[in-house]
Amino acid sequence: MLRELNGKQPVDPARAACAIVEAVEADEPPLHLPLGHLALEHIRNEFSDRLGKLDTWRQLSATADFAS
Repeated sequence: MLRELNGKQPVDPARAACAIVEAVEADEPPLHLPLGHLALEHIRNEFSDRLGKLDTWRQLSATADFAS
């Protein structure tokens, strides 16, 4: 299966390598660097889902603070 996918991946390895070098050489390099639109889309969807869950439990979570 991997042999069949070889060369058909959406991310160009040479362009990915250039992006990595540029990120590493930046004044403030990122801790994480998703490469390609599929990675970006997946991470955005995951963060959106997590934010929704945080909002759902926001009030209950706040009840754990010391009483003021």
